[in-house]
Amino acid sequence: MKLKVGLITLQIRESLSAFEIYLKLMKVLESFSTEIAWIATNYLGDDSRLPENVTLKKLKSIDIDKGLFIKRIPRYLWREMKIVLQMIKIRDVDVFIFYCGYLPLFPVLFAAFFLRRKTVLRIDGRSSVIVRSGTRPDTRDNRLIRIMIHSFIEKIDYSLADKIAVEYESMVERYNLQEYLHKIALGNQYIDTNLFKPTRNLKDRGYLLGYFGRLSQEKGVLELARALSVVLKDGKSRAIIVGGGELYEEVESILIETGIKGQVEIVRWVALDEMPAYLNDTRLVVVPSYMEGVPNIVLEAMACGTPVLATAVGGIPDVIIDGETGFIMEDNSPECIARNVSRVLSHQAIEEITSKARAIIDDKYTYEVVVENYRKILTN
Repeated sequence: MKLKVGLITLQIRESLSAFEIYLKLMKVLESFSTEIAWIATNYLGDDSRLPENVTLKKLKSIDIDKGLFIKRIPRYLWREMKIVLQMIKIRDVDVFIFYCGYLPLFPVLFAAFFLRRKTVLRIDGRSSVIVRSGTRPDTRDNRLIRIMIHSFIEKIDYSLADKIAVEYESMVERYNLQEYLHKIALGNQYIDTNLFKPTRNLKDRGYLLGYFGRLSQEKGVLELARALSVVLKDGKSRAIIVGGGELYEEVESILIETGIKGQVEIVRWVALDEMPAYLNDTRLVVVPSYMEGVPNIVLEAMACGTPVLATAVGGIPDVIIDGETGFIMEDNSPECIARNVSRVLSHQAIEEITSKARAIIDDKYTYEVVVENYRKILTN
């Protein structure tokens, strides 16, 4: 059965890495879609890479996470209304997929409900739980008000949605989604295992460790930058940081201040097809985040036979079991990062661990497996 799919992506800021995620989703959807009508906020990507059956409407959206909380509400509503207007213009859609990350989006789901369209809500987490935990640094202001508003909107969202697609299985317990269990299905991402694969022995790799991701506060990149002065104290070892973001200059300042700037290569952006070469030249990938879903970089590193050291946040513990498929650190303080980097690099069974990690990718994260997951979500 072929479907016409409406895809709505709510991206807070322009991001090429987000485009890669959406592109993979559309490659999954095109196998059983006659047409994909994509409404994208803050689009940043290459139109020529889109599947042939995709029509795209780009919407510029103000960052609703900035400024006073009371001023964010009208910006949020304005963004939602612009999306609703575009949804009304799309005809004969069988199902709307809302790829919203952590964001609540009551108006657009309400519109889909009145348009009598099947709705799939693809979530990375639950914003009210994240705000309540305070684990993300930028969620600690106006906490009580934000929890109340987000909780209220989420209840409406989850009630209106026909299906809730989660990124990883333990999300149900982590985000208190048990009452919606009858709607929940796994809607994870896939890894191109023909592209991401081991091509170089660990001992022959040039970088002692690498960080790949956005240079922002919730990623813990400042803590990693401070830890590198201990990790690279021999004066010879090298590290690599790949990513752009608002903390680029601050990261660079820490490296200069600690005297290791010459040992750390910083690359602002790497194309997807170039990533395997970087991962196969890295002995250890460090993910020191305050919050995550299941990061692409974790799965890509596992596919390339590169061990991962990460904080136990989001869905990371679903794929990284300490000492079995990777390594978990207690927190992301510079001292903890440095101590655990030393632990990993001296581990005696590292090749066995990377082999088990690759087996997880082959079992759960191939294109074929993910296509079947989405087929069940959209047709059942």
